[in-house]
Amino acid sequence: MIDIALKTAEAGYLTRRLVESAQNLAIISSDCGTSDSVLFAESDIPLIKRVYGRYLAQDISGKKGEIILTHNTLLLEKEIKIIQENKITEIWAFSPLNCQLVEGICQKCYGLDLSKPGETVAMGTAVGVIAAQSLGEPGTQLTMRTFHRGGITGDEDITQGLPKVKQIFDNVKPDKEEKSILVKVDGKIISIEEKIIRQKSDEGKEIIYPLGRKKKVRINLEDMVKKGEKLTSGKIDLEEYLEIMGRDKCQEYIKEEVRKVYDNQGIDINEKHMEIFARQMLSKVEITDSGDSDYLTGEIVNYQQLVKVNESLIDNKKNPTSFKTIVSSLKDLASHPDSFLAGISFQNTLKSLVNYSLYQPVDHLRGCKENLIAGQLVPVGSGFKEREKFQRKSTRRE
Repeated sequence: MIDIALKTAEAGYLTRRLVESAQNLAIISSDCGTSDSVLFAESDIPLIKRVYGRYLAQDISGKKGEIILTHNTLLLEKEIKIIQENKITEIWAFSPLNCQLVEGICQKCYGLDLSKPGETVAMGTAVGVIAAQSLGEPGTQLTMRTFHRGGITGDEDITQGLPKVKQIFDNVKPDKEEKSILVKVDGKIISIEEKIIRQKSDEGKEIIYPLGRKKKVRINLEDMVKKGEKLTSGKIDLEEYLEIMGRDKCQEYIKEEVRKVYDNQGIDINEKHMEIFARQMLSKVEITDSGDSDYLTGEIVNYQQLVKVNESLIDNKKNPTSFKTIVSSLKDLASHPDSFLAGISFQNTLKSLVNYSLYQPVDHLRGCKENLIAGQLVPVGSGFKEREKFQRKSTRRE
């Protein structure tokens, strides 16, 4: 009974954090214009299940080189049948991970509305809240266990279920003893000693990895290893993984790890919902060099916004801004949204009020939560159309 009560409370709080960190994401445009896409291949989930309901980013060719499906096609039953008949194993498709919009997601990156078979998602759909509910609601079905696994590599604790989902979404940093050592570059393991592992990179450079006392080595001498691989047992530090593998791979890792947890418990959740949160967690960057922009060094800004600023700086032959991507936990996202009404009504109200009064004293009422607090129409669903009408009238008056 205690386990059930704890699990219910944990799952409830997880749902709340999920909703708070994505409540401002809705479908606000038909196409963001991105050419970036994700390569989907056969994995433990069939390829056709992974790409169903997505828009194609590149043409698909048949066995004789003829084009069988053109890019920008929505993959539904008929298209999936063509893919199966031609035994296609890899597909480039659009995904919320690559959507370039600053304040929402576009129809093309999101694709099919999962509640209405065969229909593209409608403008104004609150996809952030839907994703949060889709991951939060089955949270009570996840276990609260940590499994103990023996074997060749020695003992290792495998965190599963709800604690694993929390560990990823809250970006919990593992202790030094628990942290897994990751390979920094592709290369070959040339020696495994008691306290160090030596690797020779493909370029011929020697890299030394110091081993902790409790670390269990997972590789053998002469093994060819790829960057991002685990050299030792333990938990991966997301920030270190991001530094080694880059933004796209880190988004993919977050999505895959969360998906595996739900899959292992027999819970089937569409990948799109996880992609929305992987995108949210990497949506903030820190300015390292402001270039010719108005930003200050050390400022935390939205990644999609910064990409647009850099594009216009380059177009005007000015110096672009340098930045480093940071991993935000759900708590960070819920505590520091652009809206001060949403921020102060989450947690630490007094501290949030002080911060917002200094740095973001204006609220543009863009998300669901801040509009509810202010007694305005929520800008999703039918409220989205009403708001558009109002904005058109205001523009005409001006």
